[in-house]
Amino acid sequence: MSDEQAAAETRYQLARCVFLRLYSEGVINDIELKELLSEAAVKYGSMIGVLEVNSIAGENGYKD
Repeated sequence: MSDEQAAAETRYQLARCVFLRLYSEGVINDIELKELLSEAAVKYGSMIGVLEVNSIAGENGYKD
């Protein structure tokens, strides 16, 4: 993994932590959480984020 890829993964994970906190506090709902995670994966170019979002989509029977 290059330094650039590592930085992208770190940014995605930080955003994910913020979104999960907002979700746990009831500020955002299930649908908003999934949308935010998807947008963050694309914005930061996170390979792990894309895999996570695709896994969530597959489990729920939908894709982008």
